[in-house]
Order: sequence, then structure tokens, then C-alpha cells
Amino acid sequence: MQTRIFALAAAAGLSGTIACSGGSGGGACETMVAGDLVITEVMANPAGEDKGFEWFEIFNATQSRIDLEGVELSSSRADGTDRKYHALSGIGIDPGQYLVFGNASEGALPEWVDYGYGSTLGDLRNSGGRLSVECELVAIDEIVYGDAESGKSQGFDGKMAPDAMANDDLNAWCTATKAFDGDQMGSPGAANEDCEGGVTPGTCKYGFGDERAPVPPKPGDLVITEIMQNPDAVKDADGEWFEVYVVNTVDLNGLQAGMDPSKSPSLTLDSDKCLQYQAGSFVLFAKKDETAINGGLPHVDFKTKISLANTARDPGTGLYLKMNNLILDEVDYEAAGKGKSISLDPDAMTASANDDPANWCPGTEAYGLGDLGTPGAANEDC
Repeated sequence: MQTRIFALAAAAGLSGTIACSGGSGGGACETMVAGDLVITEVMANPAGEDKGFEWFEIFNATQSRIDLEGVELSSSRADGTDRKYHALSGIGIDPGQYLVFGNASEGALPEWVDYGYGSTLGDLRNSGGRLSVECELVAIDEIVYGDAESGKSQGFDGKMAPDAMANDDLNAWCTATKAFDGDQMGSPGAANEDCEGGVTPGTCKYGFGDERAPVPPKPGDLVITEIMQNPDAVKDADGEWFEVYVVNTVDLNGLQAGMDPSKSPSLTLDSDKCLQYQAGSFVLFAKKDETAINGGLPHVDFKTKISLANTARDPGTGLYLKMNNLILDEVDYEAAGKGKSISLDPDAMTASANDDPANWCPGTEAYGLGDLGTPGAANEDC
């Protein structure tokens, strides 16, 4: 569920029939919420003729039958432009079931298509596009899909329960390998095949399951910019965190962190996915990633077991980042006071300038439950 026009909570376990009226007809969705329907498979580039043979599939993630009268399908470019709509009529979907929509007319549906929207959505983009299921312009689910191979659908990983948040991750999708009609591959109207795990050694997955060599950070590409070593709103074991600024776009696969470079690292980032972070972004590492526990931190990128020293004066009590045994950044720091981060001045955002204690100062801006700092965001001037 990539973009929400309104914030909606996903719901499950509803009983009875969910009704959605309106769409383009002036009603309002009565009880349907984001996540009730999940887009699970897309055939954007069928082998041979596209007209009449493109399709995509949704899943009813609730425990009730959903009346789809007035629900709108939407198709656009990946950036959301050139959007077209189709209002559904005369169809519903049972709980735990799949429904397939195709670009055929109602009188000429392939046997695997349940509902034809004709030409109203235009052609599904072979080079990637956006699909959504909406009620009164509120997205029940929305995905962006990648480049489509001829005759092969793109399916959400069959190992995972259909979920409108998890299907936002293109790495959770893969190209179909099993035929359902001649040389057409996919599983319209049925559970998807499992996506293969693992990657080729020395590569990581990106986009729609493609692989590439990760781009490792070099010294100077990552800068430690803020440290909360002694929170006050919650205990240290829940509320400690540190922040890293990304100078140049890199992948963090294999990044290690700890307090004493002569000992084994306390953190190693190991993932099949390319952990790419763009230049100018901040990466937040924290002991806990639950907002209700960690003092109200914003989005935590990575959890860590590092227990930060309140004052890093002694050897092995600072903080370091390294890759392939090469130190990328290392800092010692002074105490900032209980409940206050120690924060690097924005004019000193380099891996050399942060070695100077004069470029650090206590955080003063409250976050979450009241501790002071700017986790995951630009620091205040010292």
C-alpha cells in the first residue's frame, strides 16, 4: 500500500458482508478499510496479443464477503500520472478468495478472468506501472510493479500471507515460472508460487527481484552524527540510539558497528536485499524499534545490541563503523546529560570533523516522550 490519501487502519476478523458504495457514484465506503483487499499478481505483458489478455489479481484478506459495487480500479504510470479508473459493478469476493480482473470485454473473458474492465484502464505498462483498488479515492491497496517479462506474471511471494503493506516491497515479488495456459506463466485466481530465496554470492536483490553487486561505503561516505547514550524517558536498554549520515549513495550490506574495533562487532547488516541509502539521508540505529517502548523514536532503520557508554573516554567505549575490516568512521564523545543526545553540528558533517569534541553539543529539541535530540533528522546548530 504505497500511497494513502487518508490514513486508515488495516482491519481483519470482520463478520457479515462489507459493503462499499459510491466510488464514482456519490456514496461512501461504509466499513471497508485499507488492507481489506490485497493486490497479489499482475500480468502486464502476456505472450502474444495484449488486448484481452492482460490481468491482475486481488485477494480478500478479511473474514467476510465484500460487495465491490462502486469500488474503483485504477491504473497509471509508476509515478501516478496518466491515471485511469474503472468502477466495479455486480461483483463481490468471498473471504480468503482471489478475484481476477482483465482487459477483455465481458462477453469475451478468458477462462481465468472473473471480471472484464475492457479498455477503461488502458494498457498496463510493460516497463512498470501502478495499480490500485480504491473506495471514494481512498486506496484500499496500491502497488508499483516492475518491468514485465513477456508471458510471465509478477506475483507476490506465495510463502507470505497476502498483505497490503508487505506487497509494497518489490523484493517480495518474483516472476512466475509455472504455466497456466500454453506458454503463459502465472497462477490467476489461485495462490502464487513461492519466490526463491537467496541471491547469487556477491550480489543483492533490488527492484523487482533483480540482482546487482552492492555499492559498499568507503571512508567518508558515512558519518556518525548523533548519539543518545543515556535516555531519561525510558531505560537505557530500550531507548539508546545513534544516527548515521549518508554522504554518498551506498548499500549498507555488510556494514559493521561496535564500540571496540579490536573485538568482534556488535552489529552486522546482513540481507539479501540491497540496503541502499541515498546521499543526504539519515540512518537510525536503536536498541528497540517499537515506538511505544523506545521513547517515541520515529522510524528505526536497524535494531542494534550495542550498549552505549555514557561517556566514551576510555579505549573501546566509543562508536565505530567499518566495512571489510576498514574503519569508515569512529568517534569518542563526552556526556551530554541525562535525556539529551550528543549532536554533531550541521557544519561539521564529515568523518574527520566529528573527531573534534568542539563540534558536538547536547540536543535541545524534544522528541517522543520528551528526551532531547533529532533522531533520523538534521541536527540543530551547536
